[in-house]
Amino acid sequence: MDAYKYILTVFTSLLVIGLSGQERFNRIYSYGDYSPELIVLDSGYATLHQQYLDWNRLIIREYDLSGDVIDSTNYLFDEFVQNNGGCSYQTPDKQNFIFAMSSSSYARLIKFDRNWDTVKTRKYLFTNSHQVSIFDLLPEGDSSFVLTGYDYDTVTTKTSLLIARFDTALNLLWENHYEDTRSVAGGFWGFNIIEINEGYLLGGRSFYPGGQYPNNGIIAKADRNGDFDWFKQIASNENSGALKIAERSDSLFIYAGAQEIDTSLIGFVDPSRLRFGIFNEKGTIILDTLIGPIMDEFGTGAFFSDDGSFIIGGPTITSLGINSHLFKFSENGDSIWQRFYYYGYPEAESWFNFMQSTPDSGFVMAGIFFDVQNRYNNNPLISNWLLKVDQYGCVAAGCEQIGLVEGRTAGKAFQLYPKPARGVLSISGSPESHTTLQVELYSLQGQKLWQQPVELPVRLRLPDLPGATYLLLLKAEGQVVQRERLQILR
Repeated sequence: MDAYKYILTVFTSLLVIGLSGQERFNRIYSYGDYSPELIVLDSGYATLHQQYLDWNRLIIREYDLSGDVIDSTNYLFDEFVQNNGGCSYQTPDKQNFIFAMSSSSYARLIKFDRNWDTVKTRKYLFTNSHQVSIFDLLPEGDSSFVLTGYDYDTVTTKTSLLIARFDTALNLLWENHYEDTRSVAGGFWGFNIIEINEGYLLGGRSFYPGGQYPNNGIIAKADRNGDFDWFKQIASNENSGALKIAERSDSLFIYAGAQEIDTSLIGFVDPSRLRFGIFNEKGTIILDTLIGPIMDEFGTGAFFSDDGSFIIGGPTITSLGINSHLFKFSENGDSIWQRFYYYGYPEAESWFNFMQSTPDSGFVMAGIFFDVQNRYNNNPLISNWLLKVDQYGCVAAGCEQIGLVEGRTAGKAFQLYPKPARGVLSISGSPESHTTLQVELYSLQGQKLWQQPVELPVRLRLPDLPGATYLLLLKAEGQVVQRERLQILR
């Protein structure tokens, strides 16, 4: 490696080795920042991210399968470094890496060799004039890749949905964009691109900083030359997040993204659910609905297609802090499971925006840990966070027994009060419901902490656990009959 590169001091914590040959770990590393890039290697993982408070510096780390750092280097640039997640990959021949980042005025593309030495770099402006931000790269074998994001016209203040194709020598092959023709600042952003038989499908969002129009999800199709065949906004009266897209097993496609809902709901700051739709290659919408639990901030930065199902997740607001979650659902929008994650303590900020599958059928997520109470004496307070889970989203063995946490919904068979609870919890049921139950408490990472058989109605003394949010399961005859999130106060 070049002489000016140096090894960074790393501190790590909490390694959990999974059963059945699967690694599970939950670790932090010094000098982190938002939206790190994540690449899965044969020997482990790699992350790329800017350094907090030193935003001209790009930090690259390689890890083994257990999350131990085996190599680390950094680059200094003459411009602000902004990485957005999903903008890096290893070429199929395993000899090079392609990386895209954005600055305050243009995008930069970099090709590294296997030792992270620079092979080539170039600046990119749309039509050599518009500023560019990149959010997703789609590899096309060893020879080319396609990217999406947006280009920004500083004269009209419009942002347009961008698609461009490069060869792996970083030569531009073609470029195009889809522009909002209305006379208003803002426009369209691309966040996700997939390849189909006749070209490409793109997902993203509209964004209007002046609030003249709602920020809606968008989907579009472009042919092999980047010419747009169709473009659709998925209209809503409330703001929507960026839509992610994927192919189903029947040649149809799905989109999914956060959707704000009725803000008058009691107990929520910014209630959201998951906007879910099914459409065909011609852009015909077959289904458009809301699925999943109601959450404060339904984070959707991470997205992955898995075994005919789909997993989406990212940061969310809990009663204690900003944590992260994953939500798995079928290609028809049926809920399968949901998991919540944090590092260290839930009052901190633990959030990821990108995930990848791993060879052992699990998943790895990269994000940041903000030690708001400075419990780890880490200066600066922001660390890089790497989280490895198994195929059930578990960071502790056995959490596959826990299904979807439905959140605050009506019509449940059993009533729990008070919520939050301090020492004692009352449970009652309707006349037709079960009267003999097993009450179980789990951490948000799926670790079973306590269980107690009860006869309803009951005034139940809770175990002596730290004040936090837990998962509570009610079981009858060995089957889960109700799931709740329970905040315990101390």
